Amino acid sequence: FNLARSDFFAQRGVLDDLLPASTGIGMPNRSGAAIVAGVLALRSRDGRARVIQVPSPLQGPATSYRSSFSRAVEIERAGFRHLLVSGTAAIDPRGRTAFPGDVGPQVALTLDIVEGLLASRGMGWADVIRATAYFPDPADARHLASGLADRALPPFPMAVVRGDVCRADLRFELEVDAAVPA
Repeated sequence: FNLARSDFFAQRGVLDDLLPASTGIGMPNRSGAAIVAGVLALRSRDGRARVIQVPSPLQGPATSYRSSFSRAVEIERAGFRHLLVSGTAAIDPRGRTAFPGDVGPQVALTLDIVEGLLASRGMGWADVIRATAYFPDPADARHLASGLADRALPPFPMAVVRGDVCRADLRFELEVDAAVPA
C-alpha cells in the first residue's frame, strides 16, 4: 500500500506539496473491492482557508521510513481549526515498531503520541469530534478501555473496529479528528 500510494503521489506531484493525513487499514468491505477510500478536499473561495502539515512531537516524519503521509494536517477555516490525525500507532522516532506484538504498551504509547499531537495545536481529548480505533484482534479493545479510564479522559465519539494495521507486529492504530474555534 505504501509503495502504491507513494507512486501515485509522485506521478501527480503530491510529494512536492503538503502530504495528506492518511490511514491505511486492511479489512473486508461489502462490495469486495480491493481498496475503498474516503477523501476530504478543500478549495477556499475567499482565500482565507489555511492547511498546514503538523509534525508529531513524539515521532519522526513518516517519510523517513518511505511512507507518504503527514502525521496530522490542520485546516483553519470559517472560524474554526480542524485537526485530522492520521492513523497513529506505536512507532518510535526512528520509524521502528515499539513494543512489538504487546498491545497494552502499544495502546499507552499511541495515546501519548495522539495527545502530543493534540497539545501541539492547543487541543486536548475534550476537543475530539471523531475517532476510530483499529485492532487486528477485537478482544484487545479492553486495553484501550483501560488506557482511556486510566487517563480519566472525557467521552468522545469513537468507533472500535477489527482491522489489520500497517505492520504485523502492531496491535493497535488510532485516528482522530479534533476541532476548536479559531
